[in-house]
Amino acid sequence: MRKATDFDPSTFVDRYENAVTKLLTEKHVPKKGPVPTSEPRVVNLMDALRRSIAGEAPKKPAAKGVPARRRKRA
Repeated sequence: MRKATDFDPSTFVDRYENAVTKLLTEKHVPKKGPVPTSEPRVVNLMDALRRSIAGEAPKKPAAKGVPARRRKRA
């Protein structure tokens, strides 16, 4: 069987490989984000908990005598 043309590998362009390489290099480059401060942010957990509790509204007790709804089975 005779080939229609001769294949020259130097003229072949692998578009798939180029696209994957471009995608990987774009993902590898870090995106611009917030600039880290020189001082680490230290949070006192107890103070944060106290502020959270102080700002929280009192919860209402559940209504009594009203049964919870049940889902129907299919």
